[in-house]
Amino acid sequence: MSVVNGPLGDASFFDDAERGIQKLKASGHTTQTVQSEANNPAQWKTNVESVSTGKWDVVVVGSSQMVDIVDAAAKKFPNQKYVIYDDAPKTLPANVASIQFKQNEGSFLVGVLAALVTTNKDKFPNATGNAKTVGLVGGMDLPVINDFVVGFKKGVESVDPSVQVKVSFVGNFTDAQKGYDQAKAMFDQGADVVYQVAGGAGIGVLKAAKEAKRYAIGVDSNQNDLQPGFILASMLKNIGEGIVTAVEAADGGKLEYGKVTSYGLANKGVGLTFEKNGNIVPADMQAKINDLAAQVASGKITVPTVVA
Repeated sequence: MSVVNGPLGDASFFDDAERGIQKLKASGHTTQTVQSEANNPAQWKTNVESVSTGKWDVVVVGSSQMVDIVDAAAKKFPNQKYVIYDDAPKTLPANVASIQFKQNEGSFLVGVLAALVTTNKDKFPNATGNAKTVGLVGGMDLPVINDFVVGFKKGVESVDPSVQVKVSFVGNFTDAQKGYDQAKAMFDQGADVVYQVAGGAGIGVLKAAKEAKRYAIGVDSNQNDLQPGFILASMLKNIGEGIVTAVEAADGGKLEYGKVTSYGLANKGVGLTFEKNGNIVPADMQAKINDLAAQVASGKITVPTVVA
């Protein structure tokens, strides 16, 4: 059972989680996904509690916005098992397992790419390089989103500390028009690249890149072909695969409830994909970024984080 605190169709966070649920279904699991209205916490709570009757072996719930709801439900329904992805209560109840992702590590690679673009306009026809500026549009001012921000800034700085980084927040993960407006403002101010970490709202960021004839970078799912020629890469958080791994571990009695399992570059929980991007990033730059990914994975490079 999967409870989503919003609708599917964001081509990003929720859709990637659903890919995991569908993979479990294809392997023989009985599954169901309950969607919700966006920005309706009362409904989210009702939906979680309604499926916590013990009918389902595991209830899968995700995002920072669901932490308190899962915490309360786990205490109210101690016999129900839960998997929460992308965040967790500070003190995990004994019937909750958490899977989290090192988005700071993947975003470090994004920052490197963005800085390379704005400082190498000869290799990127849509970049002006005039302002040496890049941007990030986040969904909400939350720790998990700020973890993207600090990783992104560190990646930019590692290439050229003089590159300016603009950051703004939509205020939700659904308002694509506001995502578009914020990205457009950044492009108007000289940004060559804007990284979207805003879920469904980020679809507007990708559209703004095309209309401004600049570049965007996608998130969570591979969004490279949504605006062909204008999306450099996508930072994958392999949420769906994390859910599959957790549920299969639960099946075998090996899932550790009350604990957090982290996925980063070292265990392929995050990564930067150039597939379906029309080969707009030169091979030598891709190789450089892949080398940096290996250095982060090995511990040679440490990326700052705001998530404990």
